[in-house]
Amino acid sequence: MRPELAERLQDRLDHQHDDDPEPYCSTCGASVGIFIGHGDAWLHYTGEGTVASPVELFDAGHAPVIAWREAVAPAGTVLLAELRDRMGIGEPIDRPGDEFAKDGA
Repeated sequence: MRPELAERLQDRLDHQHDDDPEPYCSTCGASVGIFIGHGDAWLHYTGEGTVASPVELFDAGHAPVIAWREAVAPAGTVLLAELRDRMGIGEPIDRPGDEFAKDGA
């Protein structure tokens, strides 16, 4: 991948993830949302809406108790950071165990 393509992808991911809080269920901690095809009720779901992690609705056995938390970065952001690191673009990312390699242990 060319560096300019990585930059464009990073720009798109940055615009998708903002500082708005996201809803979750304060009873169980699961993500919740309103899905147009399922009416106007809040529903529990898993997944990130990607091919690797599709959204799946599930019955948690209780009604969602809506609360708000800081939004989590989308999976693509982590994958792009890894790609940029391997290409030598931008700041290197820390990986578990790197501190041992740096110390020579």
